[in-house]
Formats: sequence, C-alpha cells, structure tokens
Amino acid sequence: MKIKNTMVLLFSSAVLGSTLMVTNPQVNPVIHADQAVSTVANTTLPDGHYVVPVRYQKENTNDQSTMTQYMGTQVTIDIVNGQAKLTIPAKNKTTADMLKKFTVSGKTAVRQGNNFVVTGIPANGLSKVIKGHVDVELPGVIKESQPVDLQLTLPKPAPDQNKSAEDAAKKQSEAEQRAADAKAKSEAEQKAADAKAKSEAEKQAADAKAKSEAEKKAADAKAKSESTKKQNSKKQSSKKSTSQKKQSSKKNTSKKSTSNKSQSKKTNSKKSTSNKVKEVTYTARYVKSGTSTTSTMNQYMKPSATMYQRNGDQYVILHAAGPQQNKMIQSMTLEGKASTERRGNDFYFNLGKRNLQTKKQVTLNGRVHVELPGIISERQPFSIKLGGRHEKNNVRQTNLPTGKAKAAPNEGRGTSSTSVAQGATTPMTTPAAAVAVTNGGVSTAKDSYYNYAAQYLKQGTSQSSVMQNYMLNAAHVEINGSMAKVTIFAKDAKSAQMITNLRLGGQTAHRSGNGFTFTIAKSALSSIITGHVDVSIPGVFSESQPFSLRLTPGFSGAPAGGSASNDASADPMSAAFSGGNANMMSAMMNSNAPAASLMTNQAGNNKNNNNNNHSKQNNGSKQANNADNIQDADPAAQAANKQKSDMNNTFLSIGGIISAVLGYIGTTLGWALFKG
Repeated sequence: MKIKNTMVLLFSSAVLGSTLMVTNPQVNPVIHADQAVSTVANTTLPDGHYVVPVRYQKENTNDQSTMTQYMGTQVTIDIVNGQAKLTIPAKNKTTADMLKKFTVSGKTAVRQGNNFVVTGIPANGLSKVIKGHVDVELPGVIKESQPVDLQLTLPKPAPDQNKSAEDAAKKQSEAEQRAADAKAKSEAEQKAADAKAKSEAEKQAADAKAKSEAEKKAADAKAKSESTKKQNSKKQSSKKSTSQKKQSSKKNTSKKSTSNKSQSKKTNSKKSTSNKVKEVTYTARYVKSGTSTTSTMNQYMKPSATMYQRNGDQYVILHAAGPQQNKMIQSMTLEGKASTERRGNDFYFNLGKRNLQTKKQVTLNGRVHVELPGIISERQPFSIKLGGRHEKNNVRQTNLPTGKAKAAPNEGRGTSSTSVAQGATTPMTTPAAAVAVTNGGVSTAKDSYYNYAAQYLKQGTSQSSVMQNYMLNAAHVEINGSMAKVTIFAKDAKSAQMITNLRLGGQTAHRSGNGFTFTIAKSALSSIITGHVDVSIPGVFSESQPFSLRLTPGFSGAPAGGSASNDASADPMSAAFSGGNANMMSAMMNSNAPAASLMTNQAGNNKNNNNNNHSKQNNGSKQANNADNIQDADPAAQAANKQKSDMNNTFLSIGGIISAVLGYIGTTLGWALFKG
C-alpha cells in the first residue's frame, strides 16, 4: 500500500507540473457592451475607485493563461494623483496560499488575506498589457515560476451630456414621425381591405344562392326521371340490379388494387430516396494551427476526407492512416465537436446545421490527443485544409451514422508534449558548432579520462529539455591533446533505438549499444554544446528537434534519467519495473565500455587523487586538490595512475555488473511477492 501511495503521489506531481504549461479551455469574463471599451486605445482614468474585469494571458500571446484557474475575474483600482493601486483577488485561500510570489509591472504584490495588492502603477499604463510574474508552489507536489500578462478592460469615458440629449430628442422626434406615418398607412390599408372583403363576401353569397337553386332543379329532374324508369322496368330491375352489383364489385376491387400498387410504389420511392445520400470527397492536408506548416498529424491521417448531410446536419469523416495510428489517437475534436462515432479507422463528426460540402475549399480546426504508452503523449491543436472537391451523386448508404452533434469535452488546450527534445511547436534551427557562454560547464583539462554530469536543455534557454527524460545524467570524456571524445548514454535500449540521428557541436554522434560518441575540440567543453536529434518509431511517428548539452565536472553517484516522475530514489521497486531512471541494466551491459565504468571511475579517480596528493605533500608540494579529477601531468606518473585505475575499474565493473544482476533478480522476486 505504501508503494502504491508513492506511485500515485509521483503521478499527481507530474500531472500538476504539466498543468501550468498547457492552455486550459478559454473562460472569458463577461463584459457588457455599455460598460467597457477596447483596451487597445490608450485610456487614462481620472482619480477614483473602479472595479474592472481582468484577463490573464500567456506572455506575449492572446492565449488564456492557467492563472485564470487561481485568480478572480475582476480587479479593484484606486487612483490618486495619477498613481494606481491594484487589488487582485485569488479565487480562494487555497489558491492564494499556492502563490508564493506575485509581481506586477516589476512591483511585488503584498498579500492581504486572499488579495494581492500592488501600488505605484501609473494610471496611464493600465490600458496596455501589464507584465507580471508568479511563483507557484504546493509543497511536495509542484513548484513553478512563470510569466503572465494581465489585460484590464477599463470603463468607457463619460459621454457628452448635451450631445446625448440632442441626439435623444432627435431620435424621439423621428420615431414619433415614423409611428404617425405607419399608423396612417395602416388605417388606409385596413379600409381598402375591408371594402374588398365586403365585395368578395357579397359576390360569394350571390354565387352560392344561384348554385343552390341550380342543384335543387337538377335533383328534382333526376328524381322524376328515376321514378319513371322504375315504373317502366319493374320486372327487369332485379336482374339489372344484380348485374350492376357484380360490375361495381369488380370495379372497386380493380381500383383498390391499383391504389395499393401506386401507394406501394410511392413508399418504395420515398425509402429509396431517403437511403440515397450525396457524398463529397476532398483531399486533406493537416497543418499546424494558425500556420501553413505541415503538421505531424499528416503521419497519422490519410490525405482525404468525406462529407455528407443527414436531416440538415453536416457530417465529416476523417480517416486514420491505419490501425496502428488509429490506436494511438485517444481522442479528436473538430470545430469544437467531439466525434459522434468511430468505425474502424474512421472518425465521424456532426458539425450541426451547416452546409460546408458545397464549397470548393474548406478549412477546419481541431485538437487531437495522441498517446503511445511509455513513449509519447501529446495534446495538440491542428488545422485541416480541404480541397480537390469531388461529388458522388446518389450514393446508396443505408448505414451512415446520424448521431447528434456533441460538444468537445473541457480538455487542456495547450501543447503538452513528452516527445523527445523540445515541444513540437518550437521552431527548429540548424545544428551549429558549440557557442561559448559565461556559464559553461567544464574548464580545460589535461589528458585523462573523466566522468561529468550531463544536463539537456531547450536550445537557447536554461530550461530542461524533454530529451533529459530519455538520456542518463552522466557523460564520459576522454581528453587527448587538443581534442575531447565525449560519450553520452540513453537511459535504456528502447530510448536508444528511437534516436536515428544525433549531432552535437556540429559533429555526428556514433552509436554503440546505448552510448553515443562524438569528438569536439577540448576548448568547446567550457561551452554549452548545441545539438540536434532525429527521433523515429517506424510506421508511427518521426520528429526532428534542437537541444543543448551542458557538461559539469565531478559527477558522482549512480547515473539516472532526468524525469521527475520516474525518480528511482522515491520508489526503487516501481522504477525498476516501469523502465524508469533506475533501470541501469542496459547501460552497464553496453559493449561501449565507458557505460560500465561510469559508476566506478569516479571512485578510482578520487582514490588516485588522494594518493597523488599524499605523495605531493611528502615531497613538499603545495598544490591543491584538483576539483576536476585531473591526473598528474607527468607522463610516467600518468601512465602508472592510468594502469592502476584501469585495473581497479575492471574489478569494480565486474562487481558492479554482478551486483546489478543480483539486485534485479531480488527486485523481481520482491515485486512478485508483493503482487501476491
């Protein structure tokens, strides 16, 4: 039970951490037209007290920020001598407690209860986007620091009272004149209609009277004629009556039969017509939302789409590229509507009372949730451009879905991505040589072998890249003269196989087992090294993204991956069985020997440093310990140290492998016992 609780806590941390990075469903504050104006104009409020709507947006965008979940929808403004005091409320005490620091326009807000108060804001700047920054922390669960933009909707300026009165009087006069004209016209039309109705009624009465008299005369003549015939043919009446009855029966039967056949034909015709639906096919191209750049969705979907109409509703069918891609797509929405049905590899959408299929070109917007457990999980917006219209007339389709339109669920609207390297929306850059910066990781070293901590960053930033989830946090460096051979390691074989091409410092890295080796100038070790990675799962997806690598000297401890959700220290058993960062078996068994020595070289180097320092102290040397584990520069001493270190490393590596195997077996047995 303790292990399960730990796993739940870790999963919750990952979910809450990613929540601040995605865009939530937009919930715009309601602003009445007579109460607000556009905030684009530079509106300066006079001194006074105001309560105005506020919108929290992602930095430099119009996209709604996750801050909306934590804050109230209105801000109180008090202006004195052109200086404004903003009182910004949190939704409740819980969300207020999560905000550890909140700055607005460079000024730190002071918390008062559930409110955050900022003073000294120029009143003439309130109509512009106000820059802010927030630190959010929920101890043991989440800790984030994010920028946020505040957009205030200011009140309208006071209207000109005199002009308003004149306009109102003028409008009232015009309205009264229009009413009088309409009334006069209505009365004239009513009189004409009454006269016409009276004339028609009199004519109808006369016609009805004449018709009634004519019918009465005809009836009398007919009755008289029938009476005469009955008297003259009394004997034959019985036979004639029988004959007439038979003929009448035959005629009635024939009429009924003909009527039934006609009705049957009409019914069948109606059924046939109802089963015939006009289908329209289009060529389909999926692009990134709001751009003309081809989206990764093109890898999952066929380049075609189908439309048809039923009961006035517009239906659209999108086709997955195959069963494997269809299985990866967890959900999809189109124009804010969820799919009404999935059949095979097809997604059916009801877009409501719209007539789109008559257009030659159509652009639709949607969102997709793609997931391959343990590898990729993305929620992305996309647009689909339809063209090449082709119409199929009266195609008989008796089984096309007619489900009602369904609104899309309130899912996250952002771009949460666990694909390798940077998110899919980050612009790609061409790999370049390492660029020197002031906070580089490694200083110039002498010829020797070293272990370093490896940190993978989003290119051009100090933020951790998702690449860190797939790589170990240790690197092996071999310095030879002015060149350095660097080996970095994937966290397991599955991650290594996904990487089809890797470039660092302008050089292509060569893979051996789970290791990737490249050679750069020794001077580049003091810089942040730029890289580029191509990742692919054949038949599923492929991606190409930039990243940066920072090396820091003096790595110690067991190598691990960078994902917080797979931290082996929190739960070694679950991490071992989930393929997380604690799974070091693949790296230790790698034929690229440096992987096996990552856990042992540090200990050997530290021991050799102690021996060297002890020897130097005995000889009267006052050299300090080398923080970078650099060996004695003397060639003979270096060779002896290397030979001794290699022997120690060999025995320690063998012992490490044996220990790892025994640990893996023990963990497996422990997990089996735990499961019952």
